[in-house]
Order: sequence, then C-alpha cells, then structure tokens
Amino acid sequence: MRRDYEVLKATTWQGNADYDAWFAQPLNNATLASVATYTRWVPALRAQLEAVGLDAFYAAAAELEDLDKAEREERLRAWAAGASAPETTSDASASG
Repeated sequence: MRRDYEVLKATTWQGNADYDAWFAQPLNNATLASVATYTRWVPALRAQLEAVGLDAFYAAAAELEDLDKAEREERLRAWAAGASAPETTSDASASG
C-alpha cells in the first residue's frame, strides 16, 4: 500500500505530500478500519450536504454525535438514499 501511495504521489498527484504523515505512521487494523468507516459514509455525507447546504449540514452533522450507533447509521443510510432522516429536534418547516 505504501508503494502504491508513493507511485500515486509521484505521478497523478505530481508530488503532493499531503498524506505523507498518515503513511509514515504504523499501519494496523485500527488505522485501516478508521479509513473504511470514513469512506463508507462519504456518499451519505455528500448527499446531505448537497440536499441542505453547508450551514444546515453542519448542524445536522453535529447532531450525529449525540445519537447511538444504530440511530446514527439509520440517519446516514437515509442521507445516502438522498432523503433527510427524521430529525431528533422539532422541524420548523413541518406542517401541523
């Protein structure tokens, strides 16, 4: 993986060394799992950002930390589907 990184850096990235520190650390299962966890939800995060805009995205993302794992994953799956998950706070735009 480090060799692939060096090739990518030297060719496609034209010498950009932004990830050198990350690749310099000892790579273990925990380090690699953190990358897998992050990249798993990137499409959901992008969908939500595009759907609601930056300010609302930051607020919604901040709410994620207060959810338990099951609720957080449910919300992220909804975002990935391109729909906003039910909010934990009252929604001012809801009719009623």
